[in-house]
Amino acid sequence: MGLKYKDFGKKAGDTLGDDYYSYDRSLEVSTKTSNGTSFKVEGGTDGKDGPISAKFTGGFKAYGLDFKKVSVDSGSRIGVETKFAGVMDGLTLTAVIDTGFGGDFKKRTIKADYSTSGLTVNAEVDTLKSAVTTYASFGVGDISLGGMAKFQGELKDYNAAFAFDGGDFTLSAATTKSLSGVNVGYFQKLSNDTDLGATVSAALADPAAASLEVGCVYTVDANSKIASKINSGGVLSLGCNQAITSGITLGASAEINAARFESDDHKLGLSLTFE
Repeated sequence: MGLKYKDFGKKAGDTLGDDYYSYDRSLEVSTKTSNGTSFKVEGGTDGKDGPISAKFTGGFKAYGLDFKKVSVDSGSRIGVETKFAGVMDGLTLTAVIDTGFGGDFKKRTIKADYSTSGLTVNAEVDTLKSAVTTYASFGVGDISLGGMAKFQGELKDYNAAFAFDGGDFTLSAATTKSLSGVNVGYFQKLSNDTDLGATVSAALADPAAASLEVGCVYTVDANSKIASKINSGGVLSLGCNQAITSGITLGASAEINAARFESDDHKLGLSLTFE
């Protein structure tokens, strides 16, 4: 199966991503029944004066449909993501809805994903904004190439992407904002227990103002992972995921603005996950 357009640079992004850095106070409990039905309850607060947020999500299969996510949150929002498979070989259709109890839609999207051994085509139809976004990518050996275009009455956005898989490392580049910017990602597996990721984002009109982020994830053992990253703005982030017992994971993270150490921009976060 070919590399999806949105997955160009994914390995570098995951190394620097939210799996290790969360600055809320949160609790998550998830489980799955013997017939494949899944349940997840989430709650948390950002540590400010706002209320505690809560969300319930379920997943199940019925009437030949795969309800990947059916959710209700404390903000009176209802979310549904349903997949339709078996229309034809390699094709999957997905409907995504986000609405309030009064019918005030924030999202109403239909997605189509088609994949063969070397070609991947994805399309998203936003029925609220009357917008259509298409993505296509294909691979030849270790190289993947892709492109996207967004139409909303007229051509609104278009970009291209490249990725090279070198085995223990990957290099990717994708343009942004109709070829006016570029994101470059680099991932390398330094050893069996250490991953390195780096991203650079720049506007082609002003490459000197590019932003850089570099980080790594170290797997201490089967139960512990430690992550760290720093960006060109001098913000240092540290994160740790520790499995306390089977099915219970504690996460802790900190963000330190080293460029403005005297400020109150620093953050701390704790999470507890039951599975």
